[in-house]
Amino acid sequence: MQLFCLDSNREFFYLWTQRKWLKEQLEKSTARWKIVVLHHPLYSIKGKYNNLIQKSIFNSLIQEHQVDLVLQGHEHSYGRMTLHDKEGNPATPLYTVSHCSPKIYRIYFGEGFDKFGIDGKYYQQIQVQGDTLTMNAFDASTGSLYDCVKIVKDKGQARLLDEGKDIPENLNFTPATGNKKDQEYMERINAYKQKKGR
Repeated sequence: MQLFCLDSNREFFYLWTQRKWLKEQLEKSTARWKIVVLHHPLYSIKGKYNNLIQKSIFNSLIQEHQVDLVLQGHEHSYGRMTLHDKEGNPATPLYTVSHCSPKIYRIYFGEGFDKFGIDGKYYQQIQVQGDTLTMNAFDASTGSLYDCVKIVKDKGQARLLDEGKDIPENLNFTPATGNKKDQEYMERINAYKQKKGR
């Protein structure tokens, strides 16, 4: 496994310098598993126009060089997103957003995300055993498993197994009486639940 750690909380020219570094490192990497770590999500859970500079600078390299997992933070909720190939099958890279802050952000439930956690704090554990990388996300308050995805490699091809899809999503939110923004957020949550059939 090789980790590529980026400082995404910088101005454009410094980000561009990091792009050159990342390109060089990915091109010469012989690691079976590649993980990129950065603060700002390339696919935001707060809004589709967030972090566009970071996304435009780094994301094409990440996808071109077959990175397996992208670990991100910044937006103070949990989100997991999987890309899909031309046949509609889940494909790498797997993108996750997580946090352990007391502060919680409201999210917009964007397309393409497989799972959210809007109330709580989460940490991740990455394990590699043979041809399988496992990403486990845990509820930091209870220690219980919240999400699990396995990436299995066979003859250079990666397959994703979503073993967290049946673990209930944490979508707890209580709107304050008379608060218009809270009511609107609750409507978004309910629309998401309805779409997911919950």
